Amino acid sequence: MTQNGKTLIKAVGIWVAWRLGAGHANAPKIATIVMSTGANGTRSLFTKVLVRCFSTLPDNLRPPMAFAGSAPLSNAEHRTNLRECILQGGCIFVNDTAARVQQAQAAIYEARGWRQGKWPQVQVFMDEADAFYRNAEAPIKLEIAIKEFISSVKPILRMSVSATLIPVFLHLRDKREGIDVDSIIYTKPGDDYNGVQDFKPLVDETGAPVFLSQGDLTRSNGYSHAKLDAVYTDAFAAERSLTLNISNPAVSAANNVI
Repeated sequence: MTQNGKTLIKAVGIWVAWRLGAGHANAPKIATIVMSTGANGTRSLFTKVLVRCFSTLPDNLRPPMAFAGSAPLSNAEHRTNLRECILQGGCIFVNDTAARVQQAQAAIYEARGWRQGKWPQVQVFMDEADAFYRNAEAPIKLEIAIKEFISSVKPILRMSVSATLIPVFLHLRDKREGIDVDSIIYTKPGDDYNGVQDFKPLVDETGAPVFLSQGDLTRSNGYSHAKLDAVYTDAFAAERSLTLNISNPAVSAANNVI
């Protein structure tokens, strides 16, 4: 998937899976596990889905949702809440640590133990999926935990959400039968989406592009230069802007902290 529209794709998947089992008390439940990167990033995604996608819906049309990182691993009440979320076909957001992945796995085990014969099924969304692949020869604890999670939980659907094609390439490498094109969803950016084609260098009053030259940034001038000042001036003149300064590897230099 592209960088644009990924949240809505996840929200639709969460809602549809929940609704499939919400029509009757004895209907099979389909819970969702969303794995994302970083505790803060995962919390932000959880809030984004909750507020932007579901807050306007009536209470009876909002799927149960929980953020695994909202309480310590040892919190018994939190473990119960995660289990109940699975039992209702809700969604648990899990950040990228082996401990949290194992916590989600334990919640699914507990839920399936409570509902013998009518196991809640599970689908898994890997957000920023390319960040979960590190080193096949020497896998880290997170990779081992995810592999164990997938093999033991046996999700009915696994969707990798990424702005790159790395998950697709790795899947092709691991699966001899390959992957059919219908399994890849490409989202289409809106008219207001800024992509690579919109990245243009700053130009001076003559229209010539402005680039930093070797020696423009030094420790003696505080890693500051009129060219950088011009970039910030241009950004401040806009109604809204996002400026990323990656001109200096000394990230703790005074001029790099804005």
